Amino acid sequence: KFILGPSCAARRLREAYVFHVVPMVNVDGVVHGNSRCTLAGVDPNRVWHDPNPIIHPVVYTLKNHLRNIAQGATNRNLELFLDLHGHSAKFGCFFYGSCPTAPISNALFPKLCGITSSDFSFEQCHWRCSRSHRKTARYVVHKQLNVKYAYTMECSLFA
Repeated sequence: KFILGPSCAARRLREAYVFHVVPMVNVDGVVHGNSRCTLAGVDPNRVWHDPNPIIHPVVYTLKNHLRNIAQGATNRNLELFLDLHGHSAKFGCFFYGSCPTAPISNALFPKLCGITSSDFSFEQCHWRCSRSHRKTARYVVHKQLNVKYAYTMECSLFA
């Protein structure tokens, strides 16, 4: 609601940035009760490194769209990437970063979220990226598309 609202801050953001919002990548799975896997039995967040256009059409198309933006095809740069997830074990909201060796500036956006909202916990954020997470959206967007600020934002499914 905020970004579409009439406030001066929202208006300035809309003037300065273009927001591309993809409401759901796993539509077929969610419609049938799966929160993680598609009907093909695949976790879409583990195929970003090399999505198949037949088996992973949404990820394939979205990655190409992001690549076009990142390469400057739209006269804009891809400044920030947020992958929004529900967490099934932890409480509250927090961020996973894409690289443990990232500059300290990568902590700024999560820190600002923690300062401006009691819903976010900066203390729960981390920037580790194990081998199993190197096929996720945040890591691939950071490494392959050279997006400096790429995060997964996790919010508890329990409140």
